[in-house]
Amino acid sequence: MRVFILHNNFLVVANDVKDAKEKMTSKKIFQDKKMHIDGIIEIKYVDGYDIQLSPNKIVCENKIYSGADLRNMM
Repeated sequence: MRVFILHNNFLVVANDVKDAKEKMTSKKIFQDKKMHIDGIIEIKYVDGYDIQLSPNKIVCENKIYSGADLRNMM
């Protein structure tokens, strides 16, 4: 028998850590899958760049690249 542990990462836009936790725990998938939060990271900068968000009404799905997709890029 093997035991597996899986982790998911979710991005939320929030005013502070408490707001981020509330937004995450209110998501249907979070509740349906009985998920828990291991930790939260506040992202303000990446590789020397500021992160600036602005609202828009565009709704689109983000592309998820699998491990196989990434290996095939090499």
